[in-house]
Amino acid sequence: MSLLEIRALTVRYKSRAGPVPAVQDLDLDLEKGKTLGLVGESGCGKSTLGKAVLRILPERTEVLGSIRFAGKDLVAASAADLQAIRGYNVSLIFQDPMTRLDPLMTIEDHFLELLRSHESEIEDDAARERAKTVLTAVRIPPDRMGQYPHEFSGGMRQRIMIALALVFNPTLLIADEPTTSLDVIVEAQILHLLDSIKRDFDMGVMLITHNLGLVAEYADEMAVMYAGRIVERGHVPEVFRDPLHPYTKGLLESVIDLDTKALTSIPGQPPDLLDPPKGCAFHPRCAAVMAQCSSAVPPVTRPREGRETRCYLYPG
Repeated sequence: MSLLEIRALTVRYKSRAGPVPAVQDLDLDLEKGKTLGLVGESGCGKSTLGKAVLRILPERTEVLGSIRFAGKDLVAASAADLQAIRGYNVSLIFQDPMTRLDPLMTIEDHFLELLRSHESEIEDDAARERAKTVLTAVRIPPDRMGQYPHEFSGGMRQRIMIALALVFNPTLLIADEPTTSLDVIVEAQILHLLDSIKRDFDMGVMLITHNLGLVAEYADEMAVMYAGRIVERGHVPEVFRDPLHPYTKGLLESVIDLDTKALTSIPGQPPDLLDPPKGCAFHPRCAAVMAQCSSAVPPVTRPREGRETRCYLYPG
């Protein structure tokens, strides 16, 4: 059984202009000990999917379908069950640690608050020892626990966020753009750290990112999202070698490397989800568009073993 099993997931934000379908009819699986890279342009639903797993979406958000974690349906779970799972079994690393760490609390206070929220009887000395152990694992000197977030560099703050996410040895880690604000050297260090921790703790990792290079280096599988749907999924080397969906091809062609002689981009922009185009949401930007693309959403097809895509180029 998969560690995370998502079926027919739809997430709609309520707005004055009407419901906004940020995630639509989405199926996804993640196995223990594997890293799934979730890629796509901004506004395609990646972060919404990550937050939907932990059920930390805004009030009045409509969530349909099922999200089964270790056999438990998180969509139907009670508030008490969700509170017990968040942080303890499933952890989330946010994009910018400086906006998530309380500037009025020391690093030690952050750990004490987190540990007490799940283990109310824990003694302060025991909590400090737990914090020191996990900070050492992410290469933060424990003697800096009494300092405040602004006294650390961006890379060290991100390591502290990772340590907070790992203090309970979760089985699922959702990393939402964990290296956005870091330079390439620190970025590589953080991702290498996450990869080694994944092996040590035997976690499943959902890596949400715009950076296809990170996916190529650290992910086992990748899922490409567009307008709230997964349009392609497969093992990373196979997708990079032979992308099926025109959107995936466009993303890969836009990556710059040492052999790049001209810049390439996908024309247009992602659709307005309040008024999306009929049929395949990508068809207004697609170079391979056909008549049927504007009539109905393509079904999921499996043109290769272990590969899935939503495109009329691959019937059956």
